[in-house]
Amino acid sequence: RESELKFRTLTESSPVGVFMNDAQGNVIYVNERCLHLTGLTEEQAKGLSWLDGLHPDDKERVLMMWRETVKKGREFHQEYRWLHADGKVVWTVGNVVPVKGQNGMVDFYIGTLTDITDRKEIEEKLKRQIARFNTLRTIDRTITASMDLNLTLRLLLEHVVRELEMDAAMFTLKQQDGVTLRHAVSSGFSSPYLDGAFTSIGDGLVGKAALEGKIVISNEVDFPEKANVFDNIFQEEGYSSCFAAPLMSKGEVLGVLLVCSKEAFTPNQEWLDFLDALARQAAIAVDNALLFEDVQRANFELMLAYNSTLEGWAKALELRDKETEGHSERVTYLTIQLARVVGVPDEELIHIRRGALLHDIGKMAIPDKILLKPGKLTNEEMDVIKKHPEYAFQLLSKISFLKPALDIPLYHHERWDGSGYPYGLKGEEIPLAARIFAVVDVWDAMTSDRPYRKAFSEEEVLDHIRKQSGKHFDPKVVDAFLQLIAELKARES
Repeated sequence: RESELKFRTLTESSPVGVFMNDAQGNVIYVNERCLHLTGLTEEQAKGLSWLDGLHPDDKERVLMMWRETVKKGREFHQEYRWLHADGKVVWTVGNVVPVKGQNGMVDFYIGTLTDITDRKEIEEKLKRQIARFNTLRTIDRTITASMDLNLTLRLLLEHVVRELEMDAAMFTLKQQDGVTLRHAVSSGFSSPYLDGAFTSIGDGLVGKAALEGKIVISNEVDFPEKANVFDNIFQEEGYSSCFAAPLMSKGEVLGVLLVCSKEAFTPNQEWLDFLDALARQAAIAVDNALLFEDVQRANFELMLAYNSTLEGWAKALELRDKETEGHSERVTYLTIQLARVVGVPDEELIHIRRGALLHDIGKMAIPDKILLKPGKLTNEEMDVIKKHPEYAFQLLSKISFLKPALDIPLYHHERWDGSGYPYGLKGEEIPLAARIFAVVDVWDAMTSDRPYRKAFSEEEVLDHIRKQSGKHFDPKVVDAFLQLIAELKARES
């Protein structure tokens, strides 16, 4: 009796659950703490109904391990959950050791049951935080890897729905008018009316989040008589809980992230903080895309300005030299066509176009008395004229975006056989762009009227170009040119 009294005093004051099982594994004793942890009555605990208190996902595993413990008379150590009578889930760790008699056989088992729910919750919280941190890192990489806003937002929605465990999600973006929010992308909604749907800032759940610049929660969505299209869709599709988070960047609302659940859901602060973090990441994506669009637009406008400037330079030269009026535009068009036939990559055509437009820009440095002289030029005057490719290089080489276009202005008077100027280059030493342009330049010059002669016929010029193949011109370029002219004539007819 004294030993039993000591045992009961010890077990009943223990901060952990204590229980005993006979040699066959049947429960013969449980303390109050054990009953408190499991939610079982003493009668349930001492009968087979104690299994009913185990979590369904753990029951089979625990029973199998317990049978092995009794069969082999060994220790038992497992973590498992109980479905408490009050509805909560209690995580416990069970430790059981066999107590053997003098004969070496198990007389009974004694075990402890310890509540580890707090530890498990901390572990789960840590896992969620790590998973959400990894999600934010993945979103960061997605944002930096793509400037396609629609694609980026769709990938973001996948993370939003999965990590927040919602049934549906949607992004709306603010329009240029500054007061309208339009549907961008969505996931989980079935309504066909979302595409192109819009609302005003301040109107409905989405509009209210944009107006207030903070998360708006609606666990029982109110639908006023004049509900907007988004609120109507939420109602029709039966969403009980909706959360709208504004996409904020530099104090400005760029749109709204909306997430919805069919079941009523009351979030904790951790969940709301993560929703806010996702919305901020989305805002970065939208802001980056808008900046990229602005840069693209600025680059396009700058490119138009560059091209207009080049065309203006070419026009200025033509106004100075009446003999070549319209020459730059014609040779530029035909040079681009020939370059395509030869197989020049599309990304290089812009440089060929600029070079063709500016091929004679060096003549701006030639004195009028030589450039506009009506009669035949002297040898000394001809030497001055032959310097115009070098003048072109001096004029254009310091303009960085024109450096790739220098081949034509500098080398278009070189000849395949090495008899050209200014450097006497031969064969493939001459850049391909210059070899292409040389044929077109001669074609346009000979088929155009000049003050001192009438234009030659096209057949005469084609015959001249054939005879100069391998002398003045690259034979392969000549073949491509003849093919191009034949195709152009076929189209005209």
